[in-house]
Amino acid sequence: MASTAAPTINGSVWWTLRSRFQQSLPSAVTLNYLGTVLSAKENTARGVLANLKLLGLVSEDGKPTELANLWRDDEQYAAACAEIARHAYPDELLSAVPGPNPDARAATQWFQLSRRLGSGAARNAARTYVLVVSGKLDPDKEASAAKKKSADGTNRQASSKTKGVTESGHKRSQGTSTRNGKSKATEIGFEMPRPQIAVQVNIAPNMTPEQIDQIFSSMAKYFYNEAGVE
Repeated sequence: MASTAAPTINGSVWWTLRSRFQQSLPSAVTLNYLGTVLSAKENTARGVLANLKLLGLVSEDGKPTELANLWRDDEQYAAACAEIARHAYPDELLSAVPGPNPDARAATQWFQLSRRLGSGAARNAARTYVLVVSGKLDPDKEASAAKKKSADGTNRQASSKTKGVTESGHKRSQGTSTRNGKSKATEIGFEMPRPQIAVQVNIAPNMTPEQIDQIFSSMAKYFYNEAGVE
């Protein structure tokens, strides 16, 4: 049955407690527990505990309810929020400002008229109402997961491109021949080492000029033919 009070709980407190409940469901939700988990003073912890009871997440004796157990489960979260809404809010409000995309301004007006709250208190109550009725998981958590997924995809693409550039550079460095018979290294300004052969010719003093010319002519033909030069 819906209470006439207006539950008010900060969004960061909501998500922090849910995350902690996911890690380990406490046997009792005490002021010391809330003060430790939320790094809050006793008065703040007392207000949080009162609102957790209004929302049906904690029983009057301070123990987490079965609804709290469903609330901490991602797959059961939306259904749990729907049950919290039925427990904490009247049918009139649920009908006038329905979810899953409730109008925050309309909810604020309802709390001002029905609960006679001031503008600030009504806005805070409306924020809690929207948080519950929307039934949506932590938007910051989902955005972080999406960002991480996008970053992983970008890193994989960058890694693939780097690999392609490296392989391409390796192929260019192998010095394959061009159509002009020059190596890639020569084209970019590096001369490939060329073998040099030193030949010593001993000419007898009694040889005629014709014989000497014949020797050099034969040598020239031999070396040029071996080098493939016509």
